[in-house]
Amino acid sequence: MKILQVLWQKKRASAQDITDTLNETEDIAHSTVQTFLRILLKNDAVAYDTEGRTFIYYPLLKKGAVTLNAVKDFIDSIFTGSPEGTISYIIKNMDLPQDELESIKKMLDDKETE
Repeated sequence: MKILQVLWQKKRASAQDITDTLNETEDIAHSTVQTFLRILLKNDAVAYDTEGRTFIYYPLLKKGAVTLNAVKDFIDSIFTGSPEGTISYIIKNMDLPQDELESIKKMLDDKETE
């Protein structure tokens, strides 16, 4: 997912560019990035062009579709498919600032009037 996030941000990047970007926030080996790129290639999540001897990767999947599937998988696996359970847990157990709570309430109110 982190590799895809880099590619969504940069649009196109070499494996070394991806490694360098990820290493700004955490240590990750270049070989690990290359391994995950091979997996993403095999799963048709990314593709590449060649520039000289360098592979330049780009995402094939849209960020919104991947995010929605990841959220659905999370809700299914942790909250047995219940969005209500997920939202209830977040509101009850996370220390959300008042402005975020008000924003959530507004989203719910807006959804109700659709």
